Amino acid sequence: MKYLSKSICILFCSLVSETLAQTYVISSGVSQKITAVNTYDIDYGGDLIKRWEAFAAQAPVLPSQSNLKTAISPSGKTTQENGPLERTDLLTGVVSEKTSSIRYVVSYEAVLHNRKLVPVSRRSNRNNVKELSEEERTLWLKSDDNFYDFEETAFQNWLDTNRLRKSSTETDLNFAPRVFETIKSKYEYGADQNAKLNASAICKTEKAHCGGQSTLFVSTLRANDIPARSLVGKWAQSMKKAETVGNYEFSQQHVKAEFYANNIGWIPVDQSVGVFGSDNGDFIVFHVDYGLDFQTKDFGEQTVPWFWHSVYAVPEGSLGNPKRTEDWQVRSTR
Repeated sequence: MKYLSKSICILFCSLVSETLAQTYVISSGVSQKITAVNTYDIDYGGDLIKRWEAFAAQAPVLPSQSNLKTAISPSGKTTQENGPLERTDLLTGVVSEKTSSIRYVVSYEAVLHNRKLVPVSRRSNRNNVKELSEEERTLWLKSDDNFYDFEETAFQNWLDTNRLRKSSTETDLNFAPRVFETIKSKYEYGADQNAKLNASAICKTEKAHCGGQSTLFVSTLRANDIPARSLVGKWAQSMKKAETVGNYEFSQQHVKAEFYANNIGWIPVDQSVGVFGSDNGDFIVFHVDYGLDFQTKDFGEQTVPWFWHSVYAVPEGSLGNPKRTEDWQVRSTR
């Protein structure tokens, strides 16, 4: 950690000392091609369910991933998420057979890309970067009531206390590593599945899991008019049986972030791991940002904070405590 902090400091100092939009680019290349299979089993212990439906996110094309294919079994159809991002989810057909156990499988194929923020000569030819449209910029600057609630008084006070207002002399790329360092120095990693998920609550704590730290970073940048977003997904490596993080099973789930800088593009940040401006291409994103809204057949509209998977079952009678197990297996060809 000492050497990591030193490296971050060197990067931070170099960022502050230059006009970054003219002297930095994102260097990117193919890291690996992966095939990943997520298997979910639910055993209702003899209690019967009449029908069920399962949902899984369809992995999006992003700077960090391409050549994507998502499939779910039992097979179904695609449907559009109801929220403002209109993310696309995969929906199984409703399974109507009576059963006391459920198994559904989600598989992914993807080419993962490594990315790194690197300096170049001012006279070098920089890669052409597509600028954000006004619609895209508005989308990645928005606040909400459940997660990125940075307009709340508590969060605004936190920004002032920690001097996280971008000054007139700071560029976006001067400011972002300062935010990164402030959050890293003030928040320990704490894995608690019952933790609050909104920025105005997280900022009052001293610990936050990867999703919480990503929320703080994204909310701080958006509050300073810098487009940013969270990336929800899993590490591109197989899970280990009985491995836990905090009070929940660890199936390689994780949340990262990235922010947009003019003339450079989307810059990767892994706040809870402590990595700024670099992505090894070892993570697959299932969806961008939190709070997915979707329609179910029997339970109406549902909202979940993040979407590694979701299943809804209609019981024949009363249900006890179902036993849930998960497996995540990844095969890589570099």
